[in-house]
Amino acid sequence: MGAGCLLGVDALPVTVRRFIQDQFDTISSVEVLLFLQRQRAHRWSSQAVARELRLDQEQADGILSRLDRGGLVDRHGPDFQYAPKTDEIAHVVQLLADHYSRYRSRIVALVFSGERPDSEPDQGGDCTSP
Repeated sequence: MGAGCLLGVDALPVTVRRFIQDQFDTISSVEVLLFLQRQRAHRWSSQAVARELRLDQEQADGILSRLDRGGLVDRHGPDFQYAPKTDEIAHVVQLLADHYSRYRSRIVALVFSGERPDSEPDQGGDCTSP
């Protein structure tokens, strides 16, 4: 089968699912990260992020602080900028961004489910089997 088969029923790569489950507890957190990733050349204050994404100021502060601690953004005084610590993290964030518009409902479900993938998908199996 083709590479699409490796995504499994979920239609999200395992690395993206694990990243979502490990990093996010709200969909607003995902949206803040993706916003900063799209605007990577700019630094944003928490007030500006809150205004752009229509978030509560305290919520934006908390999300940005968690993203900073998680190595996804850098803090420059009162401002934040997308700056993943590794190329691997940057790649996973790009995959998340690529899948977000098409699989938003699945991503929302993952954020709230607490579901954890136990292992890599079976890459040798028949993807047509139930």
